[in-house]
Amino acid sequence: MRLKSVQFFPKKPPLLLTVGAAVGLIGGGALAYWLLSRLPQKTALPTGMQLVPQPALMTLTLSTQASDWSKLQRFGTPATQQEFTDQLEQWRDRVLTLNRLSFERDIRPWVGDRVTLAFLPEGDPDPSRPPTTPTAQIVENVVMVLPIDDPQQAQALLTAAAPTPPEQAWAEREYKDVTVRTLKSSSGAASDLETAVLGSDWVLVGSTAEAIEQTIDTYKGDPSILETPGYRRAMQRIVEPQSFAQIYVNIPAATQVLGSAEARAEAGANPAASVVPLQGSQGFGATATLVTDGIHFRGTSWLQADREITYADLDNSAGELPRYLPESTLMMMSGGNLQQFWQRFSRTETPLPFLPDPSSLRAGLQNQTGLDLEDAIMPWADGEFALGLLSPVPVAAGEESALPVQMAPLVLMVQASDRAAAEATWSQLDQVMRSRYRFEVTRSDRNGSPVTQWISPFQGIQFSHGWLEGNVTFFAIGAGANRVLSPQPERPLAATSLFQTLTSRAPEPNNGHFFLNLQALNQLGAAFPIPPLDQALDEDNTAFTSAIEALGVTTAIQDDRSVNYDIYVRLAREKTP
Repeated sequence: MRLKSVQFFPKKPPLLLTVGAAVGLIGGGALAYWLLSRLPQKTALPTGMQLVPQPALMTLTLSTQASDWSKLQRFGTPATQQEFTDQLEQWRDRVLTLNRLSFERDIRPWVGDRVTLAFLPEGDPDPSRPPTTPTAQIVENVVMVLPIDDPQQAQALLTAAAPTPPEQAWAEREYKDVTVRTLKSSSGAASDLETAVLGSDWVLVGSTAEAIEQTIDTYKGDPSILETPGYRRAMQRIVEPQSFAQIYVNIPAATQVLGSAEARAEAGANPAASVVPLQGSQGFGATATLVTDGIHFRGTSWLQADREITYADLDNSAGELPRYLPESTLMMMSGGNLQQFWQRFSRTETPLPFLPDPSSLRAGLQNQTGLDLEDAIMPWADGEFALGLLSPVPVAAGEESALPVQMAPLVLMVQASDRAAAEATWSQLDQVMRSRYRFEVTRSDRNGSPVTQWISPFQGIQFSHGWLEGNVTFFAIGAGANRVLSPQPERPLAATSLFQTLTSRAPEPNNGHFFLNLQALNQLGAAFPIPPLDQALDEDNTAFTSAIEALGVTTAIQDDRSVNYDIYVRLAREKTP
């Protein structure tokens, strides 16, 4: 049986508005608001992608199953749980209660198990409008694609409805032989949502006329996301049978929009920072699955077709150095080759968050020590590396700390390919610290592992460097780091249950890890040699991160043009009485 589109538009009720927003409540609206105002299904590809315009900035495909949303709602702090509940209730009151509808009774019987939200670029923004934030611009032009799973149920339920409230009225128009309806108030002002039905397969709900019309254009033959180079192959690579959500980001378009929005906005944030690590990529896709203690993502990114710099020089050779860091590690980033990382990092067009500007780092080392980074260090630093932030090391018996607050040590370690060249570099640095800066340079041996300390004449910050097994050399900022590193940690980071959980689904071999124990980091009153997280985030994002206990990211090179990601987010959970 094929439904006529007009049958979804009885003269009485504002049903498509209600249907679309109600499904948004259960399958997208609340989560999209929650996430974006901060930070197997039947086919391998997300629902409705053949209808989403190719220029879309981002798509978010979400489950409509109540059990999934119930699981998600159990995560977070009391504050974030309350915010999530408040958003759900607002949508329920605005969409269901006021229109005398029930999701279970009127919508669930016919809607598919997934809905997709597509965030579309604006046409020609009005230069006279007030400045807008990047996030606000992204969410201004949104369309929701709802699959009709049972046409007979849909026709029966959507044609029997409560009368339209007297203060509302439908305005109807035709666009390319598709009926589009807009709900208007008695004052004649248009509502936030427009609606349309495509055959007997799809319901569209858009926040603007432009969003609806762009989607109808795609339905009529304009290019869809499915025609984006590399999209199909990438998304099929990350299929998860029990996924809760699927995400796609159009990196070039999103970066351009974020940049232009920032130019108009008065807020001084750097919105492009979140996508800068993927610069040169065509897209990023991910599937999200709810697990016992959080959310697990499988992701992938792929380069633009005309991108000349590829991943051909990278390989999956990391994995050893988490054994060299202690269990007290708060944050860690590792990779397969420091030399290659530096070459790529030094070519980035925009500085990455939490990392120094490469030009400043290069010039600073040259000015302070006389060493050229590329000539003196990188030739032998072409092995696996790790950068770690440790918990403050307790003052040893008989010692006194000269600092009022213990500093969390920062450690860089790398597997040297030429130990003699590395030792020559260390000797040169020892001489500079002794003669130029009057540091006391002391050498010791810790069970066969040589360690050198640079002690400030003012009893301030301390530095140390040394050697570990396997020709791994380290440099540490902060007192006591050498004691927990050399000759080896009593219990390594790799052996902790937290690290093992966060990397339990990660591919082996891989190109490196990022590990963050945010719960432990937030509980410390220590000084940090890097910018605190709360200084890099706005107030809303800081509140959001309080729900995150830990984060693990593993990267693996798929081929010379694509990278895979395994992301595990451990979340706070509600306390069970």
